[in-house]
Amino acid sequence: MLSCSPWAPPSASADLTTQAGGPRARPAARCGILCFFLATHEGLLAITAVIYSLYPAGTIVLAKVLSAEGLTAVRIGGLCLAGVSVGLIAASGVG
Repeated sequence: MLSCSPWAPPSASADLTTQAGGPRARPAARCGILCFFLATHEGLLAITAVIYSLYPAGTIVLAKVLSAEGLTAVRIGGLCLAGVSVGLIAASGVG
């Protein structure tokens, strides 16, 4: 039988390096938010939304690099198609 303890918020003295990426993740998150803001306000939203929707490709690449997760043929095909689609959008000259 499992016993569960009640959830309690982390204490103020908790080590930030153990929480959700730690302090080094914050500048990257701020940079990402700023880039997304600029892209949606300075570029065409239709193009920005399509490129933004490709964020799972970054997750696949990070999983391969950081945890040596295997890439299936379907994932490799999806990454190739995603790369081609971004290339076609860039080559179209729209935006």
